[in-house]
Amino acid sequence: MVGSAVCQEVVSRVSSFVLGKREDKESKGRIFERLEMALAELEFALEMSVKLPITDISLLHRRKVIKHAYTEATNLLDKHKWQSHQEDRD
Repeated sequence: MVGSAVCQEVVSRVSSFVLGKREDKESKGRIFERLEMALAELEFALEMSVKLPITDISLLHRRKVIKHAYTEATNLLDKHKWQSHQEDRD
């Protein structure tokens, strides 16, 4: 039950970040630190869900949503790191 609430919160945060709905004025570095923390939590949730015998359709759907959010956030973070690396080289 607690794991589901944590997963829901993490997915919500990552989704809002990925969709660009963040309105706070934090620095890019701080935002990406938070994204890395959220990714770690998503990874943990995915690892735990693999170990559980999930048969409920809604939970299987939630796992799929978490996987998608993890993939999107990972791609976003990789893109940021690549851009940051390119800026450092110039």
